Amino acid sequence: MNYCRATAVAIVLGLSMLTTTAHAQDSELVEMIVEFMGDSDFRSLAFDKIRNEAKGEAATKRFAEQLDKLSVDGQIGLISALADRGDIAAKSPVTAMLDSESETVRVAVIRALAKLGDESDCEKLVSLLAKDSAEKSAVTTTLIQIQGQNITTAIADQIQE
Repeated sequence: MNYCRATAVAIVLGLSMLTTTAHAQDSELVEMIVEFMGDSDFRSLAFDKIRNEAKGEAATKRFAEQLDKLSVDGQIGLISALADRGDIAAKSPVTAMLDSESETVRVAVIRALAKLGDESDCEKLVSLLAKDSAEKSAVTTTLIQIQGQNITTAIADQIQE
């Protein structure tokens, strides 16, 4: 086994040991995950840990702070991982990425709003229906999936305007 592979295995094993012995909001775990997000070789592992192990609002906020520091592919993966967490603390930083120059990032945000959004997002989503792009398809799906007590009314109100 070469040195790089041995090091990678040791890091993965170390991360696994941390997650089984440390509390989910342990800052060492969160910081290790943040570091892994910056490495394309370990990014998918980091996203898995974000989805399944590093729980809590503080961790969500720390992860979301990384959005503008990642490549487009990294942003898409992190947006998806944050949405899968279902922590509303991610909503504002994720929604801010609707201003991204990348259509694929904007589509990822729209899809994330199916899990993070509520009736307050309907105005923005309905306004995106006017675009002829991949965003329009994502918005249609999101408007069907989004949860909330007044979703139907909020969507109808926006369509009537």
